[in-house]
Amino acid sequence: MNRASRTPGWIAGAILVFLIIFAVFLQPGARPGTGLAGSIGSTEDDGRRALALMFDGLGIRAEGWRQVPAALPPGGHVVWMADGRRDAREDRDEPRFDAGLPQVGMHAPEHYAEFVERGGTLIVEGRDGLEFLREDLEYASAEELAITTLDGDGPRSVRLHSGETLRVGANLAFEPLDPVGEWREIAVVVDDEGLVDLALVVEIPVGAGRLIAVADSRIFANGSVGDEDHALFAVRLAEIARPGARVLLDEYSLGLWQSGGPLEVATRPAMAWFTINALILVLAWTWMRATPRAFPRDPEPLESFSPVLRARAQARLFERAGHVALLAPGARGAAYDRIALCARIGKRREGRHASGPTEADVARLVTALEAASEPHLAERALEVLQARRITSRASLEQLARDLGRLEEDVRAMATEVRGDRTPGLGV
Repeated sequence: MNRASRTPGWIAGAILVFLIIFAVFLQPGARPGTGLAGSIGSTEDDGRRALALMFDGLGIRAEGWRQVPAALPPGGHVVWMADGRRDAREDRDEPRFDAGLPQVGMHAPEHYAEFVERGGTLIVEGRDGLEFLREDLEYASAEELAITTLDGDGPRSVRLHSGETLRVGANLAFEPLDPVGEWREIAVVVDDEGLVDLALVVEIPVGAGRLIAVADSRIFANGSVGDEDHALFAVRLAEIARPGARVLLDEYSLGLWQSGGPLEVATRPAMAWFTINALILVLAWTWMRATPRAFPRDPEPLESFSPVLRARAQARLFERAGHVALLAPGARGAAYDRIALCARIGKRREGRHASGPTEADVARLVTALEAASEPHLAERALEVLQARRITSRASLEQLARDLGRLEEDVRAMATEVRGDRTPGLGV
């Protein structure tokens, strides 16, 4: 086996080794948001990983949103903006939305307001959420909202606007709302006698959509979403979305912005195996195209190629070259064979048309015609078959016509001499 024949095998072996190494040592990086409070990628107590998995298990179309606000989809979708504050930083003054994120163009917070105006629902949590409504979106109606701490500890009864009552361990609620204000209570804390105390969740219509504010965000964290009726309370809040709408758990507001470039998309953990398979296909295609193959050859000549076409092609070649006279021997040879057959003076000259009749052939034909008392035919035969010179295409065409007439005259004479339908002079 030569070296060239072993090349494809070496390439295939290299690809196999590459795949094994890639499969063994491929370690997808940590999920975006790992260790970040309020992120669906965090499994810590203040993360939201459990909430996202619960929504997914219940068939709610919840997904992390890490694109710019300008890309928010129009329609009745829900954007859920987590509070994202750690207990150790509750007293900080600056809102998290300004930390490391642009505030202009496609990143401008005003796109959240446009999303609501076009029919979307924006859910915000805690004091950071109210600050976002007041300072970034500049909703004057958010000025009347204030969060206070509830008296006592332990789970409380919360009645939803549908009439359902749940046990929720909330410690924060909104201060009493203005009766003539725009905000409406949709989840309120009630005492043991069923009397309304304070609102836990409120909403306000804005354009075609609405804003929803939740006073206490701790009930949605990993460490507490499984307590009491917290999970059911979160599901009831997510069911505000229309059937088939998406629940976008906002990771962008936590600082987890993804530019979404082609390379970044291709190297995401969810796309890693697709990218690997695409690379394998590219390598396989390159290998197949790079393998030496038989070089192209001329097509086999067709045995059924028309002799007439060959003759016409040769005639055009001689004509373009200015050698029309070279076509005369072929015409004379074909005419002589037919005339000799009529006169029965010899056998057909196989394969000798191109060279034309020899002087002996012409002399034998002339002798036969003179013996038949046709001297004028003998003279014509001698002139057209041997003596005439061809200098142009016109003289060649005239030669062909004269040869045809000579053949007809000889055939007619032979038929008359024989007295039957079989031509021949009997020479």
